[in-house]
Amino acid sequence: MEGVTRERWQRIVAALAVVALVVVAVRVGSSDSASVRFSDAGEWLETGVTGSVVFVSGATGEVVSRATVAEPGNSLSAVTSNGAAVVLDRNSSTVSLLSGATQDIVRSLDTEAGGSELDLLGTEEVAYLVQPSSVRVLDPATLAVLDEIEIDGFPDERVVDEAGRLWIYSADTERLHNISVDGDSSRRVATPSHLIPSGRDALLLAVGDGSFSLSQASGGSLVSCPTDAELDDLVAGSDGRFSFVATSDGATSWMFDHTSPNCASTVAVEGDWDFSVAAAEDGFGYAGDIGTGEVVSFDLRTPEFLGRDRFSVQNVGFELHALNGIVWANEPTGAKAAIFDDGELFAAVDKVGFSDSNGSKSAAGTGQSLLDADEATLGLINALEDADADTDVAVAGEQLAPEDAPESPSEPDPDGSLDANFTYSSQIAFIGEQITFSDRSSGAPTSFGWDFGDGVLGSGPEVSHAWDAEGDYVVELIVDDGESS
Repeated sequence: MEGVTRERWQRIVAALAVVALVVVAVRVGSSDSASVRFSDAGEWLETGVTGSVVFVSGATGEVVSRATVAEPGNSLSAVTSNGAAVVLDRNSSTVSLLSGATQDIVRSLDTEAGGSELDLLGTEEVAYLVQPSSVRVLDPATLAVLDEIEIDGFPDERVVDEAGRLWIYSADTERLHNISVDGDSSRRVATPSHLIPSGRDALLLAVGDGSFSLSQASGGSLVSCPTDAELDDLVAGSDGRFSFVATSDGATSWMFDHTSPNCASTVAVEGDWDFSVAAAEDGFGYAGDIGTGEVVSFDLRTPEFLGRDRFSVQNVGFELHALNGIVWANEPTGAKAAIFDDGELFAAVDKVGFSDSNGSKSAAGTGQSLLDADEATLGLINALEDADADTDVAVAGEQLAPEDAPESPSEPDPDGSLDANFTYSSQIAFIGEQITFSDRSSGAPTSFGWDFGDGVLGSGPEVSHAWDAEGDYVVELIVDDGESS
């Protein structure tokens, strides 16, 4: 799928990253110009084995930045918001705000409890710290507590929909909570259920009387189909238009179009499976088997089984979730992650960087498949677990340039012809961060005109600029040697 351009890759969620350097020759007399495009769609992913989080580009699968936020081996969760990361460290019972521009922790918040009872979920606009008996609604830009809401019962199931609402199901009290920045509402749901994010809503999957049912969390039944399976033997995913429910052994997978759901569209996956995680996006469904480290893909529109991809080490837990038109797979405690798109593996990512013999850091995620390196990856994980905190672990604030980053500019053309060229100070630029651009043109230009793509212009051989809004920007340099333009 390399080289495929989609509108969603041009969508800036939080950060702006340099992805290409394009020199454009514009010959009007003796003038020339050069441009570089800034765009990004990515996510901060937790890597508990190293106590770090990494920012991975959704467009390329490359690890762009890394920051150490905890002791190696700690249990972490991360939420991406406007280029920054909100990170929960369950071991230290803290929530931290990591600057996307500097990779420094700029603010921290203590939690009321620790361990596995804590969870962190959210979107670009809101974050939720889920505690055993309450939820803190957080502003992800400042970590300010916007509200603290008591919940009735333990939060057994919790998901966030695309509208930024947190849904919580408590089995002991049979309550379904709907929490947002506007407050909380709840209703009784008597049948034990799983919660599934579904676009700007959520679905409830329940089993009873020889059938399973899917209903909308906001109210309204979707479909009911006969099955002998128990609730814990089913997984499900939904993108808000299409949904699927699969038995954990893969024997039957039901595919639904919400406009006309029925039980007749079923697909079987051959082989021995134990699906435990699932997600869906843009009409494609994905089910993951932690035991084998594989993800199977379905076309929910057809419907049909598409194939299987292995990205994870066997028996290392991973999660599946949809964000910005793609599905992310991540080992929260391990070294691997992956991006799935259009029903197939788009990029496999190694989140763990290591030092070479000269002591220099190497970029971990290049979007290349690492499926044949299971033993080596496990060995690296074991070595890191036994090492000191600063051994073979990228330090906070390190920025990793992609392997295909633009090369240094060439020496001036010996024939003296005017040729526009420039360098820039960072491979990733966040909103509000100053980026420096330096002229490296040949042909002895005497004037330099910069266009930063947001209506702001600059002049001179070296300039700095920061963007204050989301967007897709092209930076252009026009040089002139004074003879003609």
